[in-house]
Amino acid sequence: MLQSISKMIRDNLKNDATQIAYISGNKEYAIEIFEYDPLYFVHKPINKEKIEKVFERLIHRLHLQADAFTYKTGHNIVKIPIKDIIYFESEDHQIIIHYYTQNEYHKDSFYGLLDHVQKQLKSFQFLRIHKTYLVHHLYVRKYAYDKVYLSTGIELPIAQSKRKEIRAEQFAINRKESV
Repeated sequence: MLQSISKMIRDNLKNDATQIAYISGNKEYAIEIFEYDPLYFVHKPINKEKIEKVFERLIHRLHLQADAFTYKTGHNIVKIPIKDIIYFESEDHQIIIHYYTQNEYHKDSFYGLLDHVQKQLKSFQFLRIHKTYLVHHLYVRKYAYDKVYLSTGIELPIAQSKRKEIRAEQFAINRKESV
């Protein structure tokens, strides 16, 4: 039974991203399931420490995969590599994500708040230049007093209330990159 579910996930669905943890009283299963790259094998009886180890390993693996932004649109879950995201735009409770994949420009949308997206991406140098725009620093070609020029040719306004903050953030980013 354990093998058939793992086989379906890994081989039939070609899904290596799903994290699988096994709980069993039979230690021999640990060897049998090894080929399916399990996150963890918990031998019964279960206790708090064993479950904590599973979650610690899960968190570690998720951090390794964190270089992608994941969102839900309709019945689909979409993952976009962070490096491909140009900017996010907020419009009527929808977030529009602008990105490049395989040298082609794309945009997609999902329901959400730009504040939540910003919190999710706070360690990836995205700049909130306006209440409706969150821009990836890597795609900013030029900073002007009241707008940013993206490498894609797009110009986006910097809100008056954000200008001083954006200059300070840009200065900090440039200092980090020059070290």
